[in-house]
Order: sequence, then structure tokens, then C-alpha cells
Amino acid sequence: MGRLGGLLEWEAVKETLTQHADGRRKPSILIGNGASRAVSDTFGYEALRDRVDFSTVAQRLFDEIGTSDFELVLNRLGTAIQVNQLHELDCATIADSYEEIRDSLINAVRQVHIRNETYYPVTALGDELPSYSTIYSTNYDLLLYWAILKRDCTRDQRVVDMFQGGYFDRAREFGDESTRLMYLHGALHLYLNDEGVCWKRTSHDLALLDQLEENGIARVHFVSEGNSAGKMAKIRSSDYLSHCYEHLCNDISDMVIFGQSLQRFSDQHILDALLKHKDRTFAIAIHAAGKEEDEILAEKREFLAKFGAVDEQRVMFFDSSTHPLGYPGQDSPFRAFFPEDDQ
Repeated sequence: MGRLGGLLEWEAVKETLTQHADGRRKPSILIGNGASRAVSDTFGYEALRDRVDFSTVAQRLFDEIGTSDFELVLNRLGTAIQVNQLHELDCATIADSYEEIRDSLINAVRQVHIRNETYYPVTALGDELPSYSTIYSTNYDLLLYWAILKRDCTRDQRVVDMFQGGYFDRAREFGDESTRLMYLHGALHLYLNDEGVCWKRTSHDLALLDQLEENGIARVHFVSEGNSAGKMAKIRSSDYLSHCYEHLCNDISDMVIFGQSLQRFSDQHILDALLKHKDRTFAIAIHAAGKEEDEILAEKREFLAKFGAVDEQRVMFFDSSTHPLGYPGQDSPFRAFFPEDDQ
């Protein structure tokens, strides 16, 4: 019996992508917040908002707009700042609210983050992650980093994060068969030193989350501007982030999209990069749990509209729960090792 909305299972999609590659080029994958929420709902915007002690004004902004989406609120504030500037009006208080909400986002991610010892990435991820040419992530959290370490994906440089030696150097070379891991919008464990070089925190005397609590988050290297143009300005100012974005623009591999909704106001730069190469296959994960068929079909139509320049025959949709990134229970030791019980 087929799945709701005509969604495919990941193994069927993977077989198609493997046939396309024909041993020459592995597909790439773009991972968004949906992958983190598959592990724990604490990574949802609602949970993040609940952990922040906002000022009265900032709290009212969320209430008036009727959302828990930090990026949507930041986008509205960014528009207000632009309008005020055009009319030569003072926008200092609006800018203060913008900075408060922007900084609160990364701090909230740190606060709700599950601990390393309570994250149990499924065994299948150990084989899945190195099967991509490049792994692109727009998430700030540490789950992907931990999964790669816990599943021994760094062995023999199967997956490389571009930080061997602790800092980013675009001149450093890796094996052609190595999977590149790139954080398009930065992450909790990345920071800039005084010279503006991007470094990676590692666990030594203090675990990564404890390091952030001990030393603060001021130097975390991340992008959370409210609109796509603002994100691109931040990306261009960083050697590491600009390298990752250039790599995405030049990537011609088939592309898997998992947990990334590609909202036009906040992610148009990502969509623009993806559409530079239309003659490839896009495999898009849809979270189907708890949804009716018409909801899934509507979500598929939304994606097809965003990928309007791509032949529909080149776009496949699959159930996110059938991919190792979407297996439920990865914050539970029992369910993580028996994910088939939840399928």
C-alpha cells in the first residue's frame, strides 16, 4: 500500500539517485531544522521562544505577529528599520529589539539543547552520512557534529568538516572521496578569533555546551538575520561561510533536501544556489506524521512552485521518517536502536 500523498520511501529514492550517479558522483544533502526536530521537539521555535526571558516589547512583537518564528519577527523588524531609514526617522529602539531577538535565538538553542550523553544517533547514520558528496546544514545545533563523531564517520576522512587542526583554511586539501560537511549559517561550536579566522570548539576539559555556558555565546559564528539579503551580507563577510556558500552554488550533484522548508523571505539565497543547476534530481523529504493527504499534497505543490524552473520529473518526494535522519526516538536509548518499531 502506498504512503499518503504518493510519498516514496527513502530506499526507493536512494536507489534512483544511485543509478543516476552510476559510480561517478554521490548526491549531496541539505539539512534543516526538521532533522533536529525529528530528534527532539525542543528544537522547535515554540520551545525556543518559551526559554527566552524577552523584554516586554519583544514579547509583544511575537504576540502581535502571532508567531513563534524568530526569523519571521526579525524579518518584520528589518523591514521596519528599512522604512524608517528611508523616511529619515530614528530606528534605534527597533534596532535594539532586532539585536535582542537575534541574540536570544542562539542562546535559546543552547538552553534547550539535549546533552551529548542523551543523544543516540541510529546506527544507519554511520553508513548514510558518508554516502553524500557534501552535507550542507543550516542548523546551529550540535546534533550533526555529534552524530558524525558517535558513528565514527571521521575515520579515514570519510567525513571532513574543513577544520582539521581546529581552524578553517580554504587552501587545505582533502581526498576526493571524502564527504564535506559545511555549516551554511554557522553553528554553536564555531567561533571567530580576534583575527576573524573561523575556529571549531572541541571537547576537552569542558563539554561543548558547558563551554558555551562558561564562556558565553558572544563569539559564536552564526547567521540569523531576518531576511535572505541580510543573511547573504553576513555570509560574504566570512571566509568560512562564503566558502561554504560558493561550494553550494557550484555543486552539480543530485540534491536531497531534508527538514528545510526554503522560505522565500529567509532562505531565498539557498534556493537561488540550488537553482543554478536545474538539470539534476531533487529529492525532498516531507514530514507526514499527523498530516492528512491534502496537507501533504499542498506541501508538495508549494515546493514545486519554488522549484518552478525545474522539470517536475526531476523532483521526487519521500517520507522523512523512512530516512535515518528522520527515525524517531533518537533521544531515547531504546527507541534509537529499534527504530523499525516506529515505522
